[in-house]
Amino acid sequence: SFHLWKDYEKILSDFELYVYPRKILENEKKNTGANIVHPHIRKFDLELLDISATRIRNAIRNGENVSGLLPGNVWQEIKLKKYYR
Repeated sequence: SFHLWKDYEKILSDFELYVYPRKILENEKKNTGANIVHPHIRKFDLELLDISATRIRNAIRNGENVSGLLPGNVWQEIKLKKYYR
């Protein structure tokens, strides 16, 4: 859904994006933007991991320890600022 972001063209002109594949759910198949081709988009052909940002946020909301899924400084910031609670 990157193509739906505000100013996505500016982001693409100013930065390189590195895209890790993820499983596309049936209800997400329309409008995913997965076929966008741009010289600043680097797509990786790697093994899919069963993890997502939504899953991490939900785990934090449920009080689960997700420190093994995030860089230490990110986990500390989330705990300190009580994000997703």
